[in-house]
Amino acid sequence: MGRLADDYYVIAHDERTGRLRVSGAAAGVGAAAAIIGELVLGGYLAAREGELLARDRDDPPADRLLREVLAQVDAPRQDRDLGAWLRFLAVEAVADLRHRLISDGLVATVRLRRWVLVQRIQHLPTNPNLAAWPAIRLANALSRGEELSPPDQLLATLVQATGLLGDVLWLRPDHNPGWDRAAQVRAHLPADLAQLAAHAEAAVGDGVLARRGI
Repeated sequence: MGRLADDYYVIAHDERTGRLRVSGAAAGVGAAAAIIGELVLGGYLAAREGELLARDRDDPPADRLLREVLAQVDAPRQDRDLGAWLRFLAVEAVADLRHRLISDGLVATVRLRRWVLVQRIQHLPTNPNLAAWPAIRLANALSRGEELSPPDQLLATLVQATGLLGDVLWLRPDHNPGWDRAAQVRAHLPADLAQLAAHAEAAVGDGVLARRGI
């Protein structure tokens, strides 16, 4: 896929059925953090001391979704709390990424007729092999202890924070070295990405506690 948030989306979904591999709440947080991560890595946003701040840039992002999110964050008198932005964007983040992938021709809407008056809608990758590649690439890099690019560093951390690392490292030989490498990556994230990852982990944890009624 190539873009951080797109890679997160396809890892979070089964490429054969289109179903989420984790809860909708966890996937929403991960997708929101990945979208913000694209803006941070692109130099449009900064995450500092728990706040999300717009950087002074004259050139807007080329991607429509990123422009819309940046405009929301940069609007006057907006709350700067990073955790609040993650929770707000998480509500529609998975759907927003799905629309982007559909627009790019990478995901298609499929209507399956089960009975005469009953249809089931699935959103499936147009190329399942291409959709499976981000997870394969990440598993290979983690299990072999390779250096990861900043986008893949954040991707690996968000995958772990949202409960997807086991789906990525499903081969037994990859499991222990992959988990160890993911922990190392998390511990050495650049400052902006570390802030984003920490707040994403907290938001996922808050969601788990809320579902349990704690």
